[in-house]
Amino acid sequence: MVQFDGSYHDWFEGRRNIGETCLLAAIDDASSTVLHAEFAPDEGVLAVMGFWLGYAEKNGLPKSMYVDKFSTYRMPEAKAEMNPDTKTQLARAMETVGTKMIFANSSQAKGRVERLFRTLQDRLIKELRFKNISSVEGANRFLKEKYLPAFNRRFAVPPKEEADVHRPVGARDLEGLRQVFVRREERIVQHDFTVAFRNQWYQVLPSVRLAVRPKDPVEIREYPDAALGFFVRDKTLQVIPIPKRLPREQRLTPKTMILTLTN
Repeated sequence: MVQFDGSYHDWFEGRRNIGETCLLAAIDDASSTVLHAEFAPDEGVLAVMGFWLGYAEKNGLPKSMYVDKFSTYRMPEAKAEMNPDTKTQLARAMETVGTKMIFANSSQAKGRVERLFRTLQDRLIKELRFKNISSVEGANRFLKEKYLPAFNRRFAVPPKEEADVHRPVGARDLEGLRQVFVRREERIVQHDFTVAFRNQWYQVLPSVRLAVRPKDPVEIREYPDAALGFFVRDKTLQVIPIPKRLPREQRLTPKTMILTLTN
């Protein structure tokens, strides 16, 4: 089992006007090995999705993860009681890859990761200051290449059982995971073949071997790097952003879409 959490702190002590930053970390419950850690803007959905992509590439997929009841991980109590099948974006992704999410009822219950952050808030901050590291990118490189290997050599302990129950992830699996660890939302194709998302209109372009009709549902996938993907029936939909919808007389219709595609 892997304990996972985020810690907001002034990790860079205000250097280069960097304020409070979130350190995401996963620690092995059996050996206290820090399996992966990285600085992120926040503990939101996309940052956490990106963390687990990096984790999977490095370690494989864990059998289970122990987290608190923060909104990124679990629906609010009232909503969960109304519909127990309602899941957060992360819970949906973890269920897809077969990782069980276990929710702690208190911070003491996930004491291993809490103690890790208390240690890092003392030791890591001093190391970053001593190395004059004043950027998130530089700190993440330092964590990966220098700090965590040395930290684990000093503080990790032998587990009772040596078996690694992570599910291996190959290059082909990783490509599939990039379509799992995303934020998914659904929109509808309008009659002029446009789709609206986050105050932005997108014009649907003709696509070979993909018939698109008004009122078709479009799944919009938002990736950890903030890129967007548009999909109809799990096939990529080509779109371009437009400043506003065209006047009615210039809008596409099913007939003009067919003519455009055949020409």
